Amino acid sequence: VLPGIAVAVVLSILNIFRHAWWPYQTVLGRVPGMEGFHDVHVHPDARHLRGLEIYRFDAPLFFVNAKTFRNNVRRLARSDPKPQWILVAAEPITDVDTTAADVLFELDKELDAQGTELVFAELKTPVRRKIDRYGLSDALEPDHFFGTVEEAVAAYIDKTGMNWTTDT
Repeated sequence: VLPGIAVAVVLSILNIFRHAWWPYQTVLGRVPGMEGFHDVHVHPDARHLRGLEIYRFDAPLFFVNAKTFRNNVRRLARSDPKPQWILVAAEPITDVDTTAADVLFELDKELDAQGTELVFAELKTPVRRKIDRYGLSDALEPDHFFGTVEEAVAAYIDKTGMNWTTDT
């Protein structure tokens, strides 16, 4: 019985590491007849605004998965049509460490050079405080932080003039 329990504990720990290293992540879209924004894997008919990618990363952002985050945002930045904004729906991000902060800083500079803005919505207050402490709020531009995804999308619509009926 004890060896079986030990194996189960080890497998559970490995599973935790797997989820931390490669957390669930998705693009969000608007589904007709439903409030809010939803996972395109669950709702493949979800609509998108031209030039806006809404990306959700379901884990704390730290040294183990920061490059996974970066690589997926880079992939989104290469999508066609090229996004003007990559909006991170950041509510599931419960922490950011210094390694992830460095990755975010470099990623923001890289995207700015390509003409794409990295924007955040729904950051938890403790995470936002850490980002402020790391000095990222100025680097990422203070007006790139929104209270909700809906507010960020409205700001994108105001800035670009895109709309849901003609630019999906």
